[in-house]
Amino acid sequence: MKTQFQELGFLQQKIDHIQEAIFSNLSDSAARIPTSVVSTLQVDDFGYVWFMVKKPEPQNQEMETEFPVQLDFFEKASDCSLLVRGKGYSVTNAEEISTFLNANKGFNVELLKTNVLVKVKMLKADYFETQTNEYKNWWENTISSISNWFGSYEYMQPGRYFKS
Repeated sequence: MKTQFQELGFLQQKIDHIQEAIFSNLSDSAARIPTSVVSTLQVDDFGYVWFMVKKPEPQNQEMETEFPVQLDFFEKASDCSLLVRGKGYSVTNAEEISTFLNANKGFNVELLKTNVLVKVKMLKADYFETQTNEYKNWWENTISSISNWFGSYEYMQPGRYFKS
């Protein structure tokens, strides 16, 4: 049986590998953060994915602090993709921002003037392997099929991971 720690480690590894995702705020709020491409800053040990997004316009409008989120991690050259769903939080608490900055020493603080720090608690993640266009002869295909039947590839198979 998979433990939550093993699943989180697997997701951290895959997210660190792909890095970029399409962030979709699934809220109906008028003050919502718009859909955008984001780069992962950190995946912490509590299951939060951290990244920056542009502040919504107009900036004097009150921004929502909690919202449902979908992150689609996909890279054309990668052999996998992830679809993460969870609860997003705009990080505005000075103490929490300070803790993040202490953990990420090289982070450019000036970015916080025009961007919002967001963390997403991963509640559900679907992992998919993508097929490569690499040519294999019939012998390589046979060996690959047999090893997939008998091998232990618990974390390499497409499937659903990480429920909290």
